[in-house]
Amino acid sequence: MNPVVTARIPENVRIRGNEVLHEIGSTPSELINAAFEYVIREKKLPEPEHRLERGERRPSASQAEQVAAFMDDIRVPVPAEWNDLSFDELFESAMKERYASLH
Repeated sequence: MNPVVTARIPENVRIRGNEVLHEIGSTPSELINAAFEYVIREKKLPEPEHRLERGERRPSASQAEQVAAFMDDIRVPVPAEWNDLSFDELFESAMKERYASLH
């Protein structure tokens, strides 16, 4: 008889993990065996994609670039001749300029 391993994990991680294991046709026992085999082979734990310290959230370089590109795409410059125009008026003017070639 093989020994039983007991571990404490957050309930939501267990639930989500079991759902994914079920989707891929695997079991918690297969996961634990694979994890032990990895540690034996690599002599280290697998590196998570994003390691966050408690209370700290930082995007990866790729994520930061994606956010910056998105912000550049949606930024609407305020014209120097602003003259008390409303946001809606400024936005409409900018969209006409940006998409004039589509007409």
